[in-house]
Amino acid sequence: MKNCYVNLEILNRAKSILIRQRRRRISRDKRNSKETMRERMPIYIEETGANLLMWSLIVNGFLLGRHRALAGAKVDTMYIYLKGDHGYWGVPKKMWDAAGTSIMSRIGHGTFDIKTLKTKTIEYGTKTFVLCDLLSRQSFGMISPESIRHSFVELRNLAYRISDIGLIPPASDIGHSLFTRRMLTLLRSHLHEARVPELMNLLMVSTRMTINREEQMRLYEIALEISGKLKGVRPTAGAVERVMKRMPSIEKKLGAHLKKYAWLPYNYQGPAWNTEVLVDRIGHFLISAKRPALAARQFKGELAVTAKEQRRVVRSLKFSRQEKFIITVAQEFWYLKAYRAEVRCRANFILDKLLREVGRRFGIPWKLLHHADPEEVIRMLRTGKRLDPIKLKRRSRELFWLCIRGKKRIWSGRAARRKFLGMVEQKTIGDASHIEGQTAYPGIVRGRVAIVESAKDIRKVKYGDIMVAIATNPDLLPAMNRAAAFVTDAGGITSHAAIVAREMKKPCIIGTEYATKVLKDGDTIIVDARQGIIRKLKG
Repeated sequence: MKNCYVNLEILNRAKSILIRQRRRRISRDKRNSKETMRERMPIYIEETGANLLMWSLIVNGFLLGRHRALAGAKVDTMYIYLKGDHGYWGVPKKMWDAAGTSIMSRIGHGTFDIKTLKTKTIEYGTKTFVLCDLLSRQSFGMISPESIRHSFVELRNLAYRISDIGLIPPASDIGHSLFTRRMLTLLRSHLHEARVPELMNLLMVSTRMTINREEQMRLYEIALEISGKLKGVRPTAGAVERVMKRMPSIEKKLGAHLKKYAWLPYNYQGPAWNTEVLVDRIGHFLISAKRPALAARQFKGELAVTAKEQRRVVRSLKFSRQEKFIITVAQEFWYLKAYRAEVRCRANFILDKLLREVGRRFGIPWKLLHHADPEEVIRMLRTGKRLDPIKLKRRSRELFWLCIRGKKRIWSGRAARRKFLGMVEQKTIGDASHIEGQTAYPGIVRGRVAIVESAKDIRKVKYGDIMVAIATNPDLLPAMNRAAAFVTDAGGITSHAAIVAREMKKPCIIGTEYATKVLKDGDTIIVDARQGIIRKLKG
């Protein structure tokens, strides 16, 4: 009995200690939450064409926290603010800077596990593509409610997992430019300043094949086949269409091409490519390339040429083992970010088809489901309790989504606006005559401004225009193909605009912060992407 009494006393003491520790932890979390609420969070991402459902598939993934094993730090507090389809996203500055510093410290010391990041990203991406291919062959109207829910949950889970580790590349550079500064320091220690932008672009480019590049190669092959049938006729869209009508085999190839790649520019809510877009791209390629066959061969062999040039530069500059590792990580971040964008476009293309069926079954306009959190949609599919369309309609106009250490809340209407103004730092707007940013691809171009706020504006961009956007995304690719140069408010060295500019070899300045706010359609500007300066010309 005495031993039993002693053991019980020890257990009671241990229980008291655990209770006190739990209370202290709860008190600390509350204190930290209050500090987070008081701290104004910056805007790290600003995009158009966004919606809550697709954005929260990314952000909820960021908040899983499993990235801590690779990053050495955890990001667990984020907000989303949407006014219409114009979106803002951010994190407490101290938390974001700590994550970036931790990642760059591991990269700098050569201890960052780039192999695991690459392996896991490709694993989750491959599973997503396989699932999407399977779902694309199904008729959603014929499958059971349980299968609909299971498909949605599977797509959600894969999106969360790839986004969780996908946090690492943007956290290494966006907002604080830690990776950019590290690369500049590395190159300046070996090169004259004038050569730094050129070689930075060369060394950061991944020479691995992307689906976007594969699609362009296949389209060039079709274009050359059409070129052989034009017989000296100017390759306008009308001429290309006439060849297609005379040659059913070419029309069939273009249809197969569209079936395989139509989703590539889909991004958060489309549109997908159609035949008209492909015909326009073919016509422009045949008109702009003096020797289309040679241009197609050069494009096909470009990656091999770039890889050879990279090896030559690395040998000639005699980089240390540590410096080579930093360059390897930069190239892998470049590729993995482009790959995740492709995975996202494919998944969202299928997800919207699924949402059409969910909307039909629950009597909700499917577009309104874009303004629900994924967990709300899953709960509706599980319980059969219909989401309130009026509530979703209010969110479609304005909403503020906030998650602090696992606790989520959504405000709409005026309350959302108050939260945004109270918790988020507002950007300052500078002078239009002299705008500065960061060079993503060097060059100088003079042209007419075309402001692109969403995919609805892509027709505004004519060949030779300078496309000015808050940020670019796959849904703006048709406009980017026509533009002579790009300017963005946001972005880092691994942003979509930077990646596409390097692939297309078009001058690009990113991170200007306010170019879209002070420039107007029709303005004439000079984009000096060697120095990272945009100058507005009078008249």
